[in-house]
Amino acid sequence: MRRNKNYKQKRLNKLKRAKQKLRKPARPGAAKDYQQAEVLEQNILAFLHKNREPQSLESLMQGLAVDRSARKTLLSLLTDMCHRQILSCSLTKRQGKVYSFKGKGDLVEGTVEVHPKGFGFAIIEQKSGKPVGKVAKAARKDPFIPPNSLGSANHGDRVLFRLFPKGRGKTEAKVIRVIKRVATTLVGTYEAGRQTSLVIPEDERFLFSVLVHKKDSRGARNGEAVVVEISNFKTDRRNPEGRIVEVLGDPADIKVQNEIVIRKHNLPHVFSEQAMHEVQQFPDTLPEIEDRLDLQDIPHVTIDGETARDFDDAVALEKTPRGYRLYVSIADVSFYVKPGSAIDQEAYERGTSVYFPSKVVPMLPERLSNNLCSLVPNEPRPTFTAIMEFDQSGKRIAKKFSKSIIKSHHRLTYTIVKKILVDRDEQLTKQYSDILEQLQGMAELARLLEKKRLKRGAIGFSLPEAQIIIGDDGEISDVTRTERNLAHKAIEEFMLAANEAVAEMLSEHNMETLYRIHEEPNDMKVLEFSEFARTMGLHLPASSGSPKWFGKILSMVEDTPT
Repeated sequence: MRRNKNYKQKRLNKLKRAKQKLRKPARPGAAKDYQQAEVLEQNILAFLHKNREPQSLESLMQGLAVDRSARKTLLSLLTDMCHRQILSCSLTKRQGKVYSFKGKGDLVEGTVEVHPKGFGFAIIEQKSGKPVGKVAKAARKDPFIPPNSLGSANHGDRVLFRLFPKGRGKTEAKVIRVIKRVATTLVGTYEAGRQTSLVIPEDERFLFSVLVHKKDSRGARNGEAVVVEISNFKTDRRNPEGRIVEVLGDPADIKVQNEIVIRKHNLPHVFSEQAMHEVQQFPDTLPEIEDRLDLQDIPHVTIDGETARDFDDAVALEKTPRGYRLYVSIADVSFYVKPGSAIDQEAYERGTSVYFPSKVVPMLPERLSNNLCSLVPNEPRPTFTAIMEFDQSGKRIAKKFSKSIIKSHHRLTYTIVKKILVDRDEQLTKQYSDILEQLQGMAELARLLEKKRLKRGAIGFSLPEAQIIIGDDGEISDVTRTERNLAHKAIEEFMLAANEAVAEMLSEHNMETLYRIHEEPNDMKVLEFSEFARTMGLHLPASSGSPKWFGKILSMVEDTPT
């Protein structure tokens, strides 16, 4: 019995030594050979994916720049890949033995999305046609990339992936080849060293630091925010080399923080010389234009926040025997920005202006955004105007649209309008006596429009927003809630009325148009919400999930703490 126990123990020890032996390199340098073979295999797959057609040994050697002395190694690897059914091997009369990728659906192009913890996900691109099989499933689920399968790819890089099926319908991806490096410049913190320093990327999804030699530091000091340009992505080590191209300054400074965000998200913030040249050609004053409706005598006003720098919409109102005539005028940027121009291309690249508490990155050069295309007081400006007639109940009875010229008579703020209409401020009432009747009419019409809108089932959202107060020293002095008053509601109602009138006109003329809609909420989510609301002491009406139903809920919680 004891002898049998010793025999089993010897067998276990022998198996254990055998496994350890298998794990160890058979000879010095074997691990390095394995890594080189893996890199070569990935290069073969990338080459076959790019060229599509079956390739001979000679064409592979030429395409991969393999030396003649490594011919035997390449042939051995190709044979092994065919044996593992990664490649297909066939004979042709013209080229002899040729090789092709066996599972074409297993190689796909896409973008790497890296998590700060070291793993990633493959965001797969579909160029044309409907994906099938494994690729279709992977494209829906964003395959997981283990840390050791990222290779030299970084967050945002466009790469070639190889997909591997896993259990329970899951798919993993491995980076085969980096097609395009996206992050060639990064913003980060400079950590000074004697000869070689580091830049720690601001974005934690970049899992490396950039090595910077002293001669390339641009005088940056320890702890400063900098922009570094990566000059050398080395596949044999994780940290690439680079050079400082811009020193931003102290990262605790709010102005520097703005610049960090701009660089981090690659927001276009410098206009091209051609775009600036085009802007300088525009005259300072608006020339006489005959094909536009002249509305300069109509007392338009702009109503915006206190910190607004550009004014792109204005409103005016006249009392009529039948009710109200509302003018909603929008700055006509197309008068200056022509399709295909350098300014147009720059605006298309930006898509929108980006606002910071103490700065704005404009979509258009400042001379346009803050001057020529801004409805500043007492200056004629090209606009597009919706003219709408309403009866005494707030029902729209007529509409008209026209290119126009207006002149803003006043630059008002929401606070000023509130103080005039709600607080009855004597000084402001006297100062703006020329438009007092118009403002009172706006308040009347806005109430009528809101009442009709809510009656037909619209949801009256009134969510508080945070307002960041910047002190004279450039530091954040306070964070408060913005007040939403009568003036806010009036502008919202007038803009909604104009949009509805435009949409109706497009529908009447059967014009193809893109509309943004909100789909009906999921029944299960409505049920879960109802159950949660009951735990808060709300006894909701019968659940339907309609806008009217949500409107009733909002009215139930009106004036309660948020």
